[in-house]
Amino acid sequence: MTVMGYNSMNPFRYGTVVTDPYFVNREKEIKEILADLIAGHHLIIYAPRRFGKTSLIKKVLKSLDTQNKAYIDFFQVTSQQRFMDIYTNSLLKTKKYSARTISDIIKKFIKGVTPTVSFDSNGTATWKLNIAPAAGRYESLLDVLDLPQKLAEKYGHYYVVFDEFQEIEKLNGSNFEKQLRSIIQNHRNVSYVFMGSKTHLLLNMFNNADRAFYNIGKLYPVRKIEHDVMMRYLSLAFDNTGFRINTETLIKIIEEAHNIPHYVQYLASILWQIGLEHDKIVDEQTLDKAINKILDNQNDYYLMLYDNLTVPQRNLLMALIQENTNIFSRNYSQKYNLSSGSSTQRALFALIDAYIIEKSGNEYLFSDPFFPKYLRLRNSA
Repeated sequence: MTVMGYNSMNPFRYGTVVTDPYFVNREKEIKEILADLIAGHHLIIYAPRRFGKTSLIKKVLKSLDTQNKAYIDFFQVTSQQRFMDIYTNSLLKTKKYSARTISDIIKKFIKGVTPTVSFDSNGTATWKLNIAPAAGRYESLLDVLDLPQKLAEKYGHYYVVFDEFQEIEKLNGSNFEKQLRSIIQNHRNVSYVFMGSKTHLLLNMFNNADRAFYNIGKLYPVRKIEHDVMMRYLSLAFDNTGFRINTETLIKIIEEAHNIPHYVQYLASILWQIGLEHDKIVDEQTLDKAINKILDNQNDYYLMLYDNLTVPQRNLLMALIQENTNIFSRNYSQKYNLSSGSSTQRALFALIDAYIIEKSGNEYLFSDPFFPKYLRLRNSA
């Protein structure tokens, strides 16, 4: 892993796609994913939010020795028209085509559209597909979906990543799924990656025999980074910027952040800033200050989150802080004064859908490890 070159800069990054030198070693995952993609397989990559899926896949894409690749974030897709524009731009902008060449490609492979181009202040071109009144949007959409294979036949194998793919349900529901599946099942020169953080929705799309994408690819869960790897990363990052930190504090950072990459980096970043005021000495006392700083920084967000919850959802969260298994049992309901099992189930599904709770095996865990600390403080006041 690379952690050199920081000097006096904060060596930790969070809240954005993380690249070198801030990317924490995932050599095993990178090697496995590259091997599958180069072999032409499709992958379904899933994990809760903040586990670093996007940073990982962008590292993989950068490692591919080709410009034939595209990345689509379905959170940015609000309509089929928007999808067509974003997808076409992503597929064509990775190669250094001239504006005339891109226009010719669009006209050749996508029937019924007139491409127009605009340029930002950096001279970067963005294309919009204007569908002719006489043309059917359906036919144009199918041509856009088939574009990776058409490009691959001319320029070589393509790699396409659909991030937060479960959001496809917002685009005309199952019909759009069926349209996409009907096209890509015939692609022989394109490797697809379907990613998502709403794991229950994503896995249902690929494990349910009634869904269009049933068994289309290999399931690949992204796990937490190995404890010793994270320890080495933190130790080197602090050491290379002149900080002194003991093993016990390093362990505590990982524990407090539940070893979720985003929150490890977040806590370490705040701790590093506070450590500047303590002669670059980091210990459990400064760690406590860093946690309190995070709770203070996040107070307005946590308050908004809490205010938007129903009473059953609030009660369930307080119960989950104490015990997070067998939550639908009668004993659990009685112990924590919850309503009926069906009410608990509705509350749980709403919390999962809001990314507040994640299911891991038989446990239900907080997605944000600092939110339960806020809840404890709030309810003890």
